[in-house]
Amino acid sequence: MAVSPKLRAFRCGLGKLAVVSSFALMLVLFVLPTFARTADQMTSENIPATEDPQCATASAACKTSWKNSDYVLPWGETRKKLADKGFTFNIFYITDALGDPSVPHGTREVFQNWQRARATVDYDFGKATRLKGLSFHATGVWQNGQNMGAIIGSVANPSSLVSSHEFRVDSIWLQQTFLKNKFQVTAGLMASQDFYGVQEYGGYFVNEPMGYNYGTMGNVRASYDPSSGPAGNLRIMPNRWIWIQSGFFMPSDPNSSRNVYPTGFNYSNGFHGSTWNFEAGVHTFAARPITEKNYAGVIKGGYIFNSSNAGATVCPNCPGGFYNYKKGRYDNDNWLIYGQIAQPVWREKAGSTRGLDMTFGATAGPSNKTGLLHQTTGIDAADLSSQFTMGAIFHGPIAQRPRDSISFGVVYSLYENGYKGYFAQTAPVNLQLYPNYGPGTTHSGQPQLANEQLYELNYSAMIMAGWQLQPVVQFYNNVGGTKNAATVAGFRLKVTF
Repeated sequence: MAVSPKLRAFRCGLGKLAVVSSFALMLVLFVLPTFARTADQMTSENIPATEDPQCATASAACKTSWKNSDYVLPWGETRKKLADKGFTFNIFYITDALGDPSVPHGTREVFQNWQRARATVDYDFGKATRLKGLSFHATGVWQNGQNMGAIIGSVANPSSLVSSHEFRVDSIWLQQTFLKNKFQVTAGLMASQDFYGVQEYGGYFVNEPMGYNYGTMGNVRASYDPSSGPAGNLRIMPNRWIWIQSGFFMPSDPNSSRNVYPTGFNYSNGFHGSTWNFEAGVHTFAARPITEKNYAGVIKGGYIFNSSNAGATVCPNCPGGFYNYKKGRYDNDNWLIYGQIAQPVWREKAGSTRGLDMTFGATAGPSNKTGLLHQTTGIDAADLSSQFTMGAIFHGPIAQRPRDSISFGVVYSLYENGYKGYFAQTAPVNLQLYPNYGPGTTHSGQPQLANEQLYELNYSAMIMAGWQLQPVVQFYNNVGGTKNAATVAGFRLKVTF
């Protein structure tokens, strides 16, 4: 009997999931005896767990019930016992299934799916040895799928998961703290965007600038996961409120459409330079007593500088430098500054997580330097000298479901005015998106570039133990700098094992 195409696709997907699950299990048990992002690195993959206030003083049975558990597997006390020996780990599968509701039925698949499986392990040497303050981290990832941002031609990607198809070690490092955690040194395979500019409330949003990091980070080729490179970082925390940090990072290859360096240890990265990073921040309302309402937040700002070894004096036409369209040449360097506020503004009562959080972020850089052409519109993606993010998260919109949240976010991508004139005369264009332009690959007349706005609304719910569902709708105005609009709808699903 012939097997239907849908059944074959289901079997194929099930087989892929089995392979990935087996890899993740072997990674944790045999290869990577470590884990994790530091506590202040929240990304789209890692929504911070908020304990049900009803279980704060209740029995262990309450905390391990299905609606309060963070894991699919019934770990019981096993995770605690492993943590007591220094081991902490996490395995999860996450997918963004997004589609354009305006596309006629049958034109293409309903959802464009991007999926990721990650296994991370972390070991604290101080739990079993005299090496106090030393820890080891490693993580591996498999991901693939379809890029919804390329389909609609947006500047701000609808999904914070999308990059390139990968099956590799993502990051691996040693970290040592000194003087009661006042100094922290980290070295190994690391992504700049995991440490600098990362969104504090990233787990509550699906789009890339709010769910992970700003789109303008590509202007300085700041490395991102899972395409990390060799790096080192120093973080200083003189007290519980203030921190400063600085690091050196090899960038991700901006021209790579495949996994060129499967281990990530590419100590020479050609013309793509390296980045020097700096950040300072404040923990607001830190260390408040538990008898008061919790308003702990973050205010931070940073600077990233890339010094490429391809420029006007070395290789005027090399694509590794940063093109200065006002001077008509490639320069050696580029820079970016950013700032971010992530602050709770209302809590229902002391000890409760129910309430409202607000966030605001902004980036800026040189207005005369560009980088890579946008893959769909032909517009240079690095001409975005500024990008702004604003958002609000309400925790516990339904009183009986304190771990749910509803979030609304806005991303404003600003084109530099001077670049619009340059774009009108020289940049290639996608004539399907710009039908008013003349034939050929260049523009005729003044362009109609407009600043892109993205609006996102989503609801996050723990539907069962370890299963988190996040329906989302996004509306784009002036998508990709055009005068067109676009709507994206779908969901994110995360399964934590």
